[in-house]
Amino acid sequence: MYTPEHHKQHTVEHIRRKGPHYAIFTDGSKSPSGVGLAAISPDKTVQFSLPSDAFVFTAELAAISSAVMIIKRMPPQKFTIYSDSRGAIEALKNYYPKNPLVQQIKYSLHEL
Repeated sequence: MYTPEHHKQHTVEHIRRKGPHYAIFTDGSKSPSGVGLAAISPDKTVQFSLPSDAFVFTAELAAISSAVMIIKRMPPQKFTIYSDSRGAIEALKNYYPKNPLVQQIKYSLHEL
């Protein structure tokens, strides 16, 4: 089992190996006050609140979708979207996703 420190070291090494790129960090979370998402890049931050009954999985996907929208508005370059949601990443790896938000993200990525 990996410790948080191991994950941190792995992430730092991955970023170092990537070389120059435009990084966008995403997060979706739930708190007592509601569900929210963020996509944070060097030039732009997108934040939204979702209905309190929304799932964190939906917030994570919406954050990734927001990151893709940031990329669409940028000049061509290397981009990396960083997400800590294994579920969202696995859903995006699915060749025939049933979730409409996953389908929309995959279509947007295909357009890029």
